[in-house]
Amino acid sequence: MQLLQLQYFLKVAQYEHMSKAAIELDISQSSLSKSIARLEADIGFPLFERKGKQIRLNEYGIIYKEKVEKALQLLTDAENEIYDLAGLGNTNITIGVMTSLFLPKLISGFLSQKPTLKISQHVMSDEEMITALKNEKTDICISTSPLKDKEIEWIHLFNEEVFLLVPENHRLATKEFVSLPDLKNESFINFPVGLNWRDITDEFCKQAGFTPNIVFEGKELSIILNLVKEGVGISFFPKYAFAEEDLTHLKKVRITESYGYRLIGLAWLKGKTQKRAVLQFKKYLLDFLKKEHMTTNEMDKTGE
Repeated sequence: MQLLQLQYFLKVAQYEHMSKAAIELDISQSSLSKSIARLEADIGFPLFERKGKQIRLNEYGIIYKEKVEKALQLLTDAENEIYDLAGLGNTNITIGVMTSLFLPKLISGFLSQKPTLKISQHVMSDEEMITALKNEKTDICISTSPLKDKEIEWIHLFNEEVFLLVPENHRLATKEFVSLPDLKNESFINFPVGLNWRDITDEFCKQAGFTPNIVFEGKELSIILNLVKEGVGISFFPKYAFAEEDLTHLKKVRITESYGYRLIGLAWLKGKTQKRAVLQFKKYLLDFLKKEHMTTNEMDKTGE
């Protein structure tokens, strides 16, 4: 009998539906069915009544569910006590980010599950992230480029597609795709020089063979979006900015060039024993990205 089997059992008991539980657990239905069958074989009694595709906890399953929930809670309590004793039970998480656009949906979902935790977010450059991690001023960082330092562990999470953002009455608004070289005579609105997002999008234009005509630059996203709506210029926009409510009267157009994306990665200090809250956040981050179909194989390393 394995801990994972017990967790699978509780999820099936919760839904009393094998396929729904499998989707929630992100495993195949056949694998889940085999796991439950092995658990029942180990116990020596069936835990569910099965009628066709429907399953329901039987009298043995009801008793077993109650005891398993208590047992797993005891294990969780024991882990929490150990972390508290080791001074790692701090419920504050400090996150360094290159941009705050990616985080709202992620953090709101995490805090809804962990309402006692507190998260402090700080917008940092690559250099500031490296310094903050090495000085243990921040727990983890989500960056848009690799953090290159021998003391820092950085893994690639996913490639975030970048769109062209135009007003709804723009000549390109009716197009599904646009090629970057066709934009050389356009006016652009962007963030200031020195910010990572500006470096990324300027590099797009450079690879397309032109220097963008920046008619306005600023750090406030709301101002940039409103200026695009007013037809002052066009801009670039990352896919997972989670600002859809601000995109009324705007159109996102896909870029045909294969380099039209930015890297999103996770970084932490090598060899540092991390607080329980940080480990919980990293696990939630992994689950969140899997559900959004945004992960790379490297994401499995975040549990280290």
